[in-house]
Amino acid sequence: MVITREVREDSIMFVRGNVSCWRNVIGGSYSWGDSRGRVQINSTGKIFEEDCPLRLDRVNREVFSGLCIRFQNLLAAIDDFRLGLVVRDRLERIFWEDGEDERRCSSIKISLASRSWGAYSTEEPISLDLGESLHRMFERLYSYVEESCSLSALSGSRCTHSRLRGVLLPPRSAGFFFHETVGHMLESDVRGLYPGDSLTGMDERINVIDDIRGNEHLVGLTKVDDLACTMSPVSLVEQGRVRRLVSIRYAMGDDFSSAGFARASTCFQKPVPRMRVTRVLPVSPSDSGTLDLAGHWFLLEHALQGSVIPGTGEFKISGSGFHMMDGKRISFSGSIVLTGKLENALRRLVYIGSESAVHAADCGKMGQAVRVGYGAPTTALSGSTLRLTGSGADEC
Repeated sequence: MVITREVREDSIMFVRGNVSCWRNVIGGSYSWGDSRGRVQINSTGKIFEEDCPLRLDRVNREVFSGLCIRFQNLLAAIDDFRLGLVVRDRLERIFWEDGEDERRCSSIKISLASRSWGAYSTEEPISLDLGESLHRMFERLYSYVEESCSLSALSGSRCTHSRLRGVLLPPRSAGFFFHETVGHMLESDVRGLYPGDSLTGMDERINVIDDIRGNEHLVGLTKVDDLACTMSPVSLVEQGRVRRLVSIRYAMGDDFSSAGFARASTCFQKPVPRMRVTRVLPVSPSDSGTLDLAGHWFLLEHALQGSVIPGTGEFKISGSGFHMMDGKRISFSGSIVLTGKLENALRRLVYIGSESAVHAADCGKMGQAVRVGYGAPTTALSGSTLRLTGSGADEC
């Protein structure tokens, strides 16, 4: 079966006080072959018509630049911050033998960094009005910066004498944590390389599904994956036990079927098993557990990067957040690294909440970046299974 994909993406970038705009247009086709799943890529395919409208065509660049500069000046009054902002609007069409699909995704990504403060990035979909979306994100980010800069650095002696009881992950960080540590470990091409299983013995309250319904606009998917297979909801983990893998093809008797996990960043790359919108389901309040924040806790407010070694289950999550004593934020750490082993950290969660939210970001794998969604309720991990390193936590 021959599949043709066409992508057109408009972008506006604000970096170092300057605004730049560009448009990428790419088209091509590939064929999905025999049972071994070989992909033959061809550089042919029709390109979008010039009158194809995109939302960013209507953006007033002067107003956009002025809004970014005003926010940058507010930050400059606090510290030597570097602000970066990218707005993207992506429209894609996919054609195959007996059908076609249209996908759309738009997002705003804000990055912030300073030598003394650390790094931060956040990404959200564009609402009906770009200006309102920017204002809302700027306000939240400014409040975060203002609060973090107002707290003094945690002294090494206080940290040394206060054993870390646990790490608290709010919904965005919790979703990122489970995406990196559980989701990637369930991708069949990753899991197949390593005979060991670091996901055995997970807490029975952990239930993971992959389902795009209601979040199509976050990841730019609608009906089919990049091999034109219909996407369907999949239960990956049930009561702490792995039930299914993120796989392009799976056996059902003598037949092969798919749940729509084949994804490629462009038409010139081979589709591989990737997550779509992966969520840890919230639990009932009676099953959440007791969240006792007495003593020393770390609130991972923002998760920036993450990785896991499939063969050993060792994971690393970097980001920023607040040290807390008895539930009160006492200091900010702009560069923190959380490490541990999955079999220990996921065996018994201290707490898992009853409410969650879904967020989205670009995820890299094998040289490809695709947009994924992730979500989870507030989650607390035991400090006995983790190690914190970084500013303000060198001896925790």
